[in-house]
Amino acid sequence: MQQQVEVFQIESRTPHLHEEKGQEHIEDMIKAALRVIYESLLCPDPLKRRIEDELRQRGILGDGQSLEPGTYYPAPIRIDFDVVLAAIEDEPYAPLLGAEREGHPPA
Repeated sequence: MQQQVEVFQIESRTPHLHEEKGQEHIEDMIKAALRVIYESLLCPDPLKRRIEDELRQRGILGDGQSLEPGTYYPAPIRIDFDVVLAAIEDEPYAPLLGAEREGHPPA
């Protein structure tokens, strides 16, 4: 816990302008990133406390508030792709995924 690591993002893989989305968007991103570490089975309790302290100092968590669990999605192997394709069949990008309905021309 005595050592620190600096992380630099050189190039965004999903570029978007954070200034336009506001401070709340940046805080949500910080919270989501730290939650990944916090919820890891490898994260020791002292680091979890440091993460909570950091989020409190930034005003992202209130006093006595804990980090709520994140949203997790099932592994793709368990997804029923017929249901997914049916849900997106009328979207403009459906033909790209082979999801257009029979009898309906591609958009």
